[in-house]
Order: sequence, then structure tokens, then C-alpha cells
Amino acid sequence: MMKLIKPAAPRGQIGLIVVLIMAVGLTIGLAIVSQSVTNVSISETEEKSLRAFNAAEAGIEEILRQPTVTIGASQVTVGDLQAQVNVTSKTDQRLVLKANETMEVPLEGATATQVKISWVDKNDLTQNPGTCSEGEGKAPASLEILRLRSISGQVVPYRYLYNACGDLDTANWFTTSSPDSEAGTDPYLSQVTFTDIQGDNTQATYDITMRIRTFYNQATLAVTAVGGGELPIQEYQLLSTATTDTGETRSVEVTKSVEAWPPIFDYVLFSGLSLVK
Repeated sequence: MMKLIKPAAPRGQIGLIVVLIMAVGLTIGLAIVSQSVTNVSISETEEKSLRAFNAAEAGIEEILRQPTVTIGASQVTVGDLQAQVNVTSKTDQRLVLKANETMEVPLEGATATQVKISWVDKNDLTQNPGTCSEGEGKAPASLEILRLRSISGQVVPYRYLYNACGDLDTANWFTTSSPDSEAGTDPYLSQVTFTDIQGDNTQATYDITMRIRTFYNQATLAVTAVGGGELPIQEYQLLSTATTDTGETRSVEVTKSVEAWPPIFDYVLFSGLSLVK
């Protein structure tokens, strides 16, 4: 009787399989460790970046907390970081006002004798809807401009009302008396120029401020000096930068307009003595 003999496994095959398994396991383990180290590094970088951003923001808040904003560079200590804050100023303004919001235009100290106010971005379909009738959002914004002048020690108000589209003139009776409103230069729909601005407060008559309110719609407004000279400071630009010890740098930029009364002040009645019903 013959016996069948099973051939033996080649020598070293099992050892090779073990080595391959160990290599795969080691590769997986190294990948996990590498990913963990990367995650830790990313977390540390994000944490330091956040600290730098918070320090930069705190630097601006500290400058704005002061009674007056000082032009120039300053250093603010925030914990173990330093925020470098640079403050510059502009003598013009450009901002977006919603309907019934107000803005202030200081004039005292101006060397310019003319001020141009441009309003309504004609390429913005919300600001320039293509219709001209009374009602919220149905027409480009109209303006009320309150000009305050000091005349021999008395503050005298002058009120001007302007429509950006003429079809409203007979509906709301806003005046277009001198200075006349006219078609604006790009990209504005309308503009008006005030002349004879006197900013020298040593004179018997001088301009103090203008206060602008929008009606019907929101509008982009630009206030600039024309004909030579400048307006007093209209807004401040603050740039704050902070850097961690490992080189993460973050910056925060803020634009601060001049102080203005809240819109509700235009509707408040003041009495110099007592209020009588």
C-alpha cells in the first residue's frame, strides 16, 4: 500500500508573513502618530492665532476707550503680547445710511469754503430702484440737511430738503433752492454743493456742523471738500497688529466716524426753563 506525503511548507515563509504584518502595523502606527502630531500642531497654531487676533482687537478697543483719539502709532500691552496700533485720519466721509439714519459732518475748523454731498449709488438696484414715488424703497433716497451756524454767539439752524428724483418735488414739496442739487458724478445719482462755508471760529459767523438724514431708502453718501482747502477730521482709521512669540500675526482694521447724536435727538423737545403742558 502506498502513502501520500504532504509536502512541507517552504522554510522562512511564515517568518516573511510575520515581517509583512509587522511592517503594515508599524506603518499604520506611524501614520496615526504623525496625524496626532499634526493635529496638535494645528491646534497650537490656531490657539496662538486666536490670541494674536484677540490682542489686536483689544488694542483697538483700548484706543477707542480713551476720551480722544490720538493720531499716530502707539503700543498697547495685552497680557504677554503687544498690540501695535496705528491711527490715521481722513477729512472726507463715505458710508451707507439706511432710511431715517443720520450722519454728522463737522465744519468747525474747515479751511475749505465748499462742501459737496453726493448720494445714491446709481448702480445699486436697491438704492436706485428705477421708480420715483413716495414710500419705503420706492424711490432713491431724499435728504434732509441741517446746517448749524454760530452767528454772534447764537446757534442758528438752516434746513435744506432735497430729492434725488424730480418726480417727488410736487409730492413732498422738498425744496431745491440754492445750493441746487444736480446730477451726480459717477457713481452717484445726485449731488449738492454748499458754498460760503466758514470754519474759522474766531469769526462772528462760522459753521459748526451739518447733520444729514435719509428718507425713503438707504443710500451711499460721500462728503468731500471742493474748490481747495480741507474739512476737519471726519473719520479715523485704526489698524492694530499683534504677533505671538512663534510668529503668528493677526491684524484688525476699524473705521470710526466722528461722534453724532442719535437720530431720536432730532425729535426731542428741549426747554431752557421748565416744560409746560
